[in-house]
Amino acid sequence: VLRDPDGEPIRFVGTSVDITDLKRAEEEKRVATERLELATQLSDVQVWSFDLVEGQIDSARASFINVWESIGYDVPREPLDFASSMGVFILPEDQPGVMQAVRACLRGETPRFETEYRIRHKDGSIHWSLTRGIARRNSSGVPVQFLGTSVDITALKQALEDSRKIKERLELAVLGSKACTWD
Repeated sequence: VLRDPDGEPIRFVGTSVDITDLKRAEEEKRVATERLELATQLSDVQVWSFDLVEGQIDSARASFINVWESIGYDVPREPLDFASSMGVFILPEDQPGVMQAVRACLRGETPRFETEYRIRHKDGSIHWSLTRGIARRNSSGVPVQFLGTSVDITALKQALEDSRKIKERLELAVLGSKACTWD
């Protein structure tokens, strides 16, 4: 507002900018994000990431898509740190192996993180998870983000166990039939 010597407004000066393209892009991003989250939920894949502080995982802040829901929990209202989120559902006896694989990836000893471990669902059932991830690094090589996916492989583990049992039975049957033949 421009004013005269008495302080009375005499002119209004301003600018305006057309932000239609910006608003359209924001809406397209929102729709794409919703589609991605829906596709993730329908595929039973869990997506996770941890923003690291000074390259450390222990107090890293977590972001999850379809992680809590897939194991029967409501999504926490507050972000959790790595240790808290891991402690909720990974069985205690599997946590040291998971941590060893995480730290090896963050130290650059392995190009990517991959491990299998057991998860306790909210209903108490135990499921197997295959988890893969990578460490994103800054220009100095310090890890700044740890991100990846997890998928439930319980049915695969059960099929492998069933196959192993069938093989054992067949081997016993073959040995039993040979024993009868030799007599």
